[in-house]
Amino acid sequence: MSKSTNYIESYNLKRVGSKLIGSEFTFILSERLTTTKKKRELFILNLKGETREYISSLYPTSIPDTYKFDYKGNNYNLFLGKESAILKAL
Repeated sequence: MSKSTNYIESYNLKRVGSKLIGSEFTFILSERLTTTKKKRELFILNLKGETREYISSLYPTSIPDTYKFDYKGNNYNLFLGKESAILKAL
C-alpha cells in the first residue's frame, strides 16, 4: 500500500466477517470498547501471517459507510460494503 503521484491507486477487497481480503494484503476490521477523539471506535490491523500490525483508526466521512485514515503519511478512503470494500489512495 503506497501512494503514487502519477495515478490514484484503488484496491477492491472482499469482506469476510471482520476480514478485508485483497490480492496483496489482508486487513482485520476491529472495534474499540473505549473511544477518544483520536482513537475512534473502528480501526484496522494488517494481518501478516500470524502477526497483526496496527494501521489506523477509521474516521467517518460525510459519505455513508466511507471512512478516512492515514498510514505512513499517506491518506486513504475506505468504503465498507456488506460483502466488499474499496480502498482508495488520495
